[in-house]
Parts: sequence; structure tokens; C-alpha cells
Amino acid sequence: MEDKTLAAKADEPQSSYKVETFHYSELIRDLRVGYMDFIYANWLNSLRQGNDYFKLIDSVAYYLTYKKFLRLVLERPLTRISMASLADNPDVLLGFVVTEEQTLHYIYVPKESRHIGIARSLAGMPKSFTHLTRTGMKIWNKPAYKHLVFNPFQ
Repeated sequence: MEDKTLAAKADEPQSSYKVETFHYSELIRDLRVGYMDFIYANWLNSLRQGNDYFKLIDSVAYYLTYKKFLRLVLERPLTRISMASLADNPDVLLGFVVTEEQTLHYIYVPKESRHIGIARSLAGMPKSFTHLTRTGMKIWNKPAYKHLVFNPFQ
């Protein structure tokens, strides 16, 4: 577990956050159902809203079928889920990343928690990624990330 300090304005108190890494079975065993709900809801919604292709899919078909696909990804033996939460309140989730070895499957940080380094501390140094949104495209186009390979079939 890693504690980080949230950036705050000079006149605001600072909070810290922690990053914990799990395997899917650990989250289920530890009864962290809220974490899984957070992952599924935000992955499905942000991918659908952030990728014009996914918006074209019938809504019912998308949510039912893609959730099953995500579960298959999450249950792979090498898949890891890292969660960022407030250090003093693990029920306040600030984002997550799903990785498998050096592949980034998905990263999500709510808009109100962005630009303070949470995504950077979650992502590590992947070599490839499997999902792409408009925000992800902007990041991928930055020189520091042009080496990443987009491969949705991993």
C-alpha cells in the first residue's frame, strides 16, 4: 500500500490517498463489493460515453454483454486491480486501474479528482493498452506516451 498526498490549494487542508492492489478473488473474498460496483459502473459508463463506437451499441446489449466481458478480464490470473482511496476513509474511492502484466486494460479517475497525480500513480509504466476513450486518445497523443501500443485483443 502506498500513501500519497492530494494536491490542495494553499488555504485548504491536505488529504492523503492510498493505493491498494488486489486480484479479483481477493476483492470478492474481502467483501469489498462496493469496489467492484465502482469498477463496473465507472468502466462501463465512461467507456460508453468516451468512445463514439460504444455509443452506437444498443444500450441494453452493451451493458449486459460488456459487463460479462469485463468480468472475464478481471478474473484472469495475472490481472491486478489497483484502487485509490482516501487514506483515512477507504470507502471514498478516487479511481482505479486494471492491469495485466504490462498491459493497461482501463484506468478511471472521476473528473473532480483529476490533475492531482492519481492516474499517474495508478498506471505505472505499461507497454500496451486495450481500451481507448477520447480522453485516452489525448493522453496517447502526448510525446511521453506515443510508445504505447493500442491492442484491444489482449
